[in-house]
Amino acid sequence: MFSQFYSKEKSDFKGKLIKVENPRDVSQFRSAIDRIEIEYGEGVRYIFDSLTGMQDIWADENITYKFFTYSCPRLYDLQTIAYWILEKDAHSPTFKANLRHIAQVAIELSKEDGELFLKVIKCEGRFSKSAFLPKHYEIWEQEIIFPSIGGKRPPNLGNRIRTLRKKLGLSQKELAKQVGLTPSFISQLEKNLISPSLDSLFKLSEKLNTQPVYFLIDGDNEQAKKVLVRRDERLTINTGDFKSKAIKLELLVLDVINKRMEPYVLTMGENSSIDGNILKHKGDEFIYVIKGEIEIEINNERYHAREEDSLYINMDFPSKWINVGKGEAILLYVLSPPKNI
Repeated sequence: MFSQFYSKEKSDFKGKLIKVENPRDVSQFRSAIDRIEIEYGEGVRYIFDSLTGMQDIWADENITYKFFTYSCPRLYDLQTIAYWILEKDAHSPTFKANLRHIAQVAIELSKEDGELFLKVIKCEGRFSKSAFLPKHYEIWEQEIIFPSIGGKRPPNLGNRIRTLRKKLGLSQKELAKQVGLTPSFISQLEKNLISPSLDSLFKLSEKLNTQPVYFLIDGDNEQAKKVLVRRDERLTINTGDFKSKAIKLELLVLDVINKRMEPYVLTMGENSSIDGNILKHKGDEFIYVIKGEIEIEINNERYHAREEDSLYINMDFPSKWINVGKGEAILLYVLSPPKNI
């Protein structure tokens, strides 16, 4: 978690990063925090990714506990906010019990049969009969949703799963076995009584020979199959590999069920680049330059493509994409056959 944060672009990060030269030295770590407290005073926000990570660095549960018991009350006195994350099975019961005793709020996250649950196990100074009951939650892109309190779910999800399952001649039991779920779960899913986790949705899409985006499109199947797709109806694809906000990839059809190709518009801001191929795909790829100039590297050879030039790739795939022109470059990017999004 720490290394992933530092490897990503942090242009939107509004906090301040303070490096501890030797994090194995607890006194250095504590001194750095003391300096922050003196400099910023009340209301400063701390966010710690992982107490488990600190324990791994210090190799001693007692040192981690002493650090927490020293820091947490001081943070409370400064009216600050701190988030401490622990891996569930990485600490002794005594360690976790002692931390719960000091912390104001403690929340346990778990996963059962592909479903995500949140349970409050301590909530000091707050009283509610339902506060300590497990809450089912889902994660859609960057949004956390609680279906039981008015959250949203993919429309017509159950009908779409049932239609595709029957088309492949699979029983609920057979599909459940293939995706590692129970027949009861598949039955409730098809009746729209529950929603799958994102992980379960990807497994279902793979076994049902479709793309996850098919389950997320608003409207019924007839709407998803319509011929004309307006500009504002395009689906923006986030592959997680683009390090720059200057890169934008949009799907030009509302679904790719039973299609022989998968078309996109790729927009690259000035001076932007992409390492590796845009989408991991086995098959042919076609690129047409609508606007601007780009260089594409294939097998250590660079191809300079200008406006209205095109490339057809059927064996090797690009290892580098560079916008070498002035202004943004806009490309038509087509895969055949379609891939899973």
